[in-house]
Amino acid sequence: MERTVQEIQASLTAFQEHLETSNAAFEAKLEQFVLRAVYEAHNTLLDLRLTDMESKFDARLRLVERVVFGAIGLICTAVLVALIALVVNKGGSLPTGAP
Repeated sequence: MERTVQEIQASLTAFQEHLETSNAAFEAKLEQFVLRAVYEAHNTLLDLRLTDMESKFDARLRLVERVVFGAIGLICTAVLVALIALVVNKGGSLPTGAP
């Protein structure tokens, strides 16, 4: 059985529509996937950001430790100076009735 030109044209048109529909569905599915290289680049960027945040946190933690220890040292020094001044001042002035 030989087909007419109109039947062949109708078959080709139907096939073209089927291909276009399949291609559109494939493109829609493909848009949902992320390429492995993009995924790895994103993870690498996240790792770099996390490392940067950790180093900044460590630097700030060391600064806070220095400030706290400096404040404690300053308070201890002030108390020590006050005690020394108190001892020196009391040692220099004797009561008037002492032998």
